[in-house]
Amino acid sequence: MRIFLDTNVVLTGALNPNGPAGTLAALLGRATFVFSPQVLAECDYLIERDAPTQLVAQVVQNTTRAYLNALGALQVPDVAPPQGITALDDGDSMLLGAALSAQADAICTYNVKDFPASYINVRTPLAIHRSIAEPKLEQYIQPVALSANGTLLFFGRLHHESSMGTILDSDGRVTVVADERGFIQLTGSGVRRCHSIKPLRGNTEFRLTLRYNVEDFEAALWVKDSGAWVKDVITTGAASFSEATRPILCFVPDHRFFGYIQCISGLPRFVREKQLPAALDNYSLEASAGSLDLKHFLKTLVIQWQ
Repeated sequence: MRIFLDTNVVLTGALNPNGPAGTLAALLGRATFVFSPQVLAECDYLIERDAPTQLVAQVVQNTTRAYLNALGALQVPDVAPPQGITALDDGDSMLLGAALSAQADAICTYNVKDFPASYINVRTPLAIHRSIAEPKLEQYIQPVALSANGTLLFFGRLHHESSMGTILDSDGRVTVVADERGFIQLTGSGVRRCHSIKPLRGNTEFRLTLRYNVEDFEAALWVKDSGAWVKDVITTGAASFSEATRPILCFVPDHRFFGYIQCISGLPRFVREKQLPAALDNYSLEASAGSLDLKHFLKTLVIQWQ
């Protein structure tokens, strides 16, 4: 399988070695990878734009090149697409043309809706793994980077309605927890309001999203009906989440979570509702809200160096 790598996949794979993009090298022998000069130029531009210092920019730019080398990725020329074929974003048309000219079987991207799927397969890194080989655990449970704003996506099944327990913790001032009856609650001194409407169900497979910002909190279950995703809100509220908000679930020792996990992913932003269907279809928030939050990552990198 010949795969064209989009800019956001290269950046995310280089900087997050444990996620689906970072582990594409596991597919070598069953897949070959290509990229174009525009992809590399976009990587350099975004890194220089968001890096707090020139030193950080140089280190990260070298890291992206090391990632491509590890994949044995071949550079193919930038080519305009055939007449009448365009990407939804004009800036991506040359990438589409390069992928078609290179006879790629798929474009690997986090922006799946930016390319016309009628001309070429368009897949996220996780979908690439699923199409070629059975993904490993770390690709199902992707790094969950949350903040004062955030979105968490969970696919799975609970042994019992009380089996989820604590879901998120925000400096001890706000805790998101599923109580013994399965109702998702907001607790702590930072909570302004909470209205629990419906509980989670035990031994039933479900798709759950949690979204929060300074004004709102929402927990919702999603089901597909006649080809469209339908949202069922189970809890609403408001709370003062901090930058240190973190997932609990299966991420901490001795947590009481007991169930089956299909996938978990999270982003430090309130993902808009119109972006969620792509995430639900692709088992990952990476398909809806783009790749790794570059500015947030580079800021964290500098803090770690200090």
